[in-house]
Amino acid sequence: MDEDCCTMHRHPFYGYGRRFFTAEERKELKIRHIKARIEWIENYKASLEDELKAVNERLEEFKKEQE
Repeated sequence: MDEDCCTMHRHPFYGYGRRFFTAEERKELKIRHIKARIEWIENYKASLEDELKAVNERLEEFKKEQE
């Protein structure tokens, strides 16, 4: 059986999903969600920085063409 199919959120049979978690599991899930949010924001920031760099390069190209 695939190890990835059996997680805290789903059961490998009949689509069973847990509704209640222990305090320790809730704490772990909260930490995992916070880490995922931080990672997403860092990736988004890097993407915006790359976009800004590309915009500045393009702007410089336009300025050189104008001269």
